[in-house]
Amino acid sequence: MRTKRTLIIPLLLLVQLCWGQEEIEINPFGKDKPITKVKIGNTVKFKVSNVNTFMISGDTESEPLHIDFEIPDIFKNFIEPPKDETEEQHSIGVEDNDEKINKILLEIEYANKSHNKELVNQLLENLKNITNEEFERKKGNFIAAFSSFISDYNTLHQQIELENKLLEKLKDSVFIKDTTVLKNNVREYYVAVYGTDSTEVAKRNTEAKLNNLMVKYSSLQQLYDELNKTLEKDSIVLSGELKSADKKTTVKIEKAMVSQDRKKYFSEELAFAKKTFEMIADVKNRNEIIKKAQSGIDWYNKITNTSFIAYTDAEQINNDEVTITPKLKFSNGNVAHEFKPLTIKAYGGVKVNFSAGYLVSFAGDDNFSSYRDNTGNTIGIFQSNKNDVTHSLGGLVHVYPRYTNSLQLGLSAGASLATNGNLGFYFGGSAFFLEKNRLVLTTGYSFIKLKKLNTANMNKLEDNRYEFINTFDTEIRYDDVYKGAWFIGVTYNLAKQ
Repeated sequence: MRTKRTLIIPLLLLVQLCWGQEEIEINPFGKDKPITKVKIGNTVKFKVSNVNTFMISGDTESEPLHIDFEIPDIFKNFIEPPKDETEEQHSIGVEDNDEKINKILLEIEYANKSHNKELVNQLLENLKNITNEEFERKKGNFIAAFSSFISDYNTLHQQIELENKLLEKLKDSVFIKDTTVLKNNVREYYVAVYGTDSTEVAKRNTEAKLNNLMVKYSSLQQLYDELNKTLEKDSIVLSGELKSADKKTTVKIEKAMVSQDRKKYFSEELAFAKKTFEMIADVKNRNEIIKKAQSGIDWYNKITNTSFIAYTDAEQINNDEVTITPKLKFSNGNVAHEFKPLTIKAYGGVKVNFSAGYLVSFAGDDNFSSYRDNTGNTIGIFQSNKNDVTHSLGGLVHVYPRYTNSLQLGLSAGASLATNGNLGFYFGGSAFFLEKNRLVLTTGYSFIKLKKLNTANMNKLEDNRYEFINTFDTEIRYDDVYKGAWFIGVTYNLAKQ
């Protein structure tokens, strides 16, 4: 195992050295960081900032939860923070007031039997005050409890709507100008909904709110029953004589019911709470609510943790020059945005190229003419019309290091076909001008086939003159031989860059 690791680590280092990767940064709202030169064989990819990666990746689809959580107007006034002393208010003074009411009713019964009308009236007034006080207290308890119920209801509604609210902030834009501001706004809204920036705490909050609503509904039902049960104690039975204020008229009453006509209070509020209770008590609805709220929390995590950076696929640079057009696409493959093309030039390594053109060697064929004596016999030869250069058309192969500047130097070798049909060979150095369709200037040493004088049948004289040894053999003979000579060439690049 240790031997394998020893082999793998150098291999990875070698791969990194041989095949690197370059990133080209594109900022739609700022300065780009382009790269125009890349080492041959390396890969490049584009890094585009401020991209709405949720839209580009197609990860913004959401399915709304079809549960009506619109709060009726008549209940909006009850959305108040719950008071800490609500539960305590439910029990304070309940037993005392009930005892007072029962005691007064008993006193009224005795006073009525003794025909003490003034006492009866006084006791009735006291009863009215106590029952009104008891009613107002229980009414206040119900309002406080219902306000707490609506507060939890409203919080639950915000938790369910969190996903949609966050997606509205992303909208359908391809780019987001200020991602920092977006993340801050999302965080502030999230904290306003959950009261914490901890997602672990928030994920337990929704289920807790559901449980609280169910418990608070039970409390509301109890308060509602107590409140409306109190109204029944406003009725009493009386008997005896009732006199008018001037005491001239007397009415004898054997049995009469005295009551206050009051409607039941908060029936609409309790009906709304009951409807909510029945909805969240359903297991399917409960699970859907929790799922929807969890999705909002997940989206909060995605938005606050994403870099809003999109990367294109890496492309290897294997040519001298590559023009790349970066694009951003939606998940369905449609182009969301197309950037301007960028031309990247490669450097490094050795390049082999070809060119063809005109080559001239500074050596030529021998050219001699004969001359005669006074008697008309051919006796010798002399050099005439001397040719010091050889013109030809040829091709060269060039080997040179790859640079990104226009002027480059390299080694060249090639062959030519002279006007006389002979082959020539060339070796030297070249200078390359122009970036594309290059003009190449080459100089070096050539080996070309030339016609050289054969002096086998003659003797050399002064001034590059020759005389024939035998008057019977006066033919001027030439030998085809390869000779070395300096040359220059002007050729044109044939290969595609």
